[in-house]
Amino acid sequence: MNPVPLFLLAITLPLLLGGCGIEEPTIEIEKNGVFTVRHENGKKLWEISYKDDKKVEGSEKFWNSKGEPVDSLEEAKAE
Repeated sequence: MNPVPLFLLAITLPLLLGGCGIEEPTIEIEKNGVFTVRHENGKKLWEISYKDDKKVEGSEKFWNSKGEPVDSLEEAKAE
């Protein structure tokens, strides 16, 4: 058996399975105001308010892709 393909497999397999070891940077921002996430069609998906880096209780709101209010993020992502 030729050892070269086995060597290449041993080198490339960890890279393919686990990436190259580069981590995405962590971005730290001050959370104040309204944070909005949108569906691909541009309509609101999720909205949450922050004050002094803390989530404002009861401020989370969700919408389905038609723009209709729903009760949870799971419902908003469904469809």
